[in-house]
Amino acid sequence: MFETAECRTCDVKWRRDARSWAHQHVHETGHAVELHLGYDIRPDDWMDRLSAERLAEIEALRSTPDTVRGFSEQLQRKIKGEKPH
Repeated sequence: MFETAECRTCDVKWRRDARSWAHQHVHETGHAVELHLGYDIRPDDWMDRLSAERLAEIEALRSTPDTVRGFSEQLQRKIKGEKPH
């Protein structure tokens, strides 16, 4: 399951622990927050269906923690609505 919270008043989207963030945000600001819940319905063998090139890209990311960290930080900034550095 995944969750996303969004406050349109603040123009903020939040994915990590979205329910807790939404509860806290409503309590602190009084703003209305949308909470979206979803389920990952991919089959267990979804990675087996990827092309060799895509699997190589994923493995390259796994083998370089700094690249993964940078990519993760970039995604977090995008989710929070921050401008890239």
